[in-house]
Amino acid sequence: PLVQIELSDQGRARFVALQDGRVGDRLPICLDGVLLSAPYLTEPITGSSLQIAGGMTVPDTRDLARRIREQLGLKDKAPSGAPDHPVKPTD
Repeated sequence: PLVQIELSDQGRARFVALQDGRVGDRLPICLDGVLLSAPYLTEPITGSSLQIAGGMTVPDTRDLARRIREQLGLKDKAPSGAPDHPVKPTD
């Protein structure tokens, strides 16, 4: 199980800058001063999406995705007919 995050162009640029030279290190994910996760950066983030995986159960991934969405002010479910959430758990 994992959490898939789709990044905006601005988000991608920020992650690229943050992770420079940090492959193998932990990359804390904090929103508004709240630590949500601190996964290891296993490969460079170069595209518009990233995954948080490893050592989590399906309920863990759902909870982490929910917490990230809450901190970003996103609703739990995308409106009908809208594209998928940019933050979602994958079983």
